Amino acid sequence: AGGAAQWWAERPDLILLPSVTPEGVVYAPDAHDAEAQLTLADAPGSARTCKRCRAHKPPRVHHCRVCDTCVLRMDHHCVWVGRCVGMRNHKAFVLFLFYVVLATSYSLLLMLRFIVHLGVASRNSGVVDAMVSARLPYLILFMTFGAMVSLGSLMGCGLLLSWQLYIAVRNLTSVEYHKLLVGTQLDNPYDRGTFRNLQHLLGRRPWLWLVPVRDNRAKPNPL
Repeated sequence: AGGAAQWWAERPDLILLPSVTPEGVVYAPDAHDAEAQLTLADAPGSARTCKRCRAHKPPRVHHCRVCDTCVLRMDHHCVWVGRCVGMRNHKAFVLFLFYVVLATSYSLLLMLRFIVHLGVASRNSGVVDAMVSARLPYLILFMTFGAMVSLGSLMGCGLLLSWQLYIAVRNLTSVEYHKLLVGTQLDNPYDRGTFRNLQHLLGRRPWLWLVPVRDNRAKPNPL
């Protein structure tokens, strides 16, 4: 108990795994755990104890009241998956938002292309007659519903993605940004520049940033 492997196996920020933290676990990463070192090695601060867990609380750890346990580099608790978005799945969350925005934009462009093509089609071409015979009103109703869903998803996920990228280039989480706003955290000691901040979240190799995989070759404390 005390290695990062067992720690991560019990974390709520790892989706679909149990979120119950056994008593007595010390949240200290192994010396060769590159991903944990990446988050903790550059974080200043003295030893702390969580007031709720009564356990050691490293830097950049926040206690989730919903999961009732501490989460490393916690961004927020996601009600859709019932887990926290933290160090281990933050990249996956950002990529999910990115590909939702990409897919909904593509679907809206396809619908727009269909409407434009239908509007400029000549009656002599037989396109309009073919569409009417194929129950055009039902198709338009279906496309209208699809466009509303796609547009809502694009706006919601687009705004959330913009927010996530805004705090990512500053190497902050939503929790840490809120602490800066209310004054409980006076400065941002984690900022290493835009590129290295993105490496901190997405991995050291930029060609893998848009791929939902972990960068296992990351060296300890590259920041």
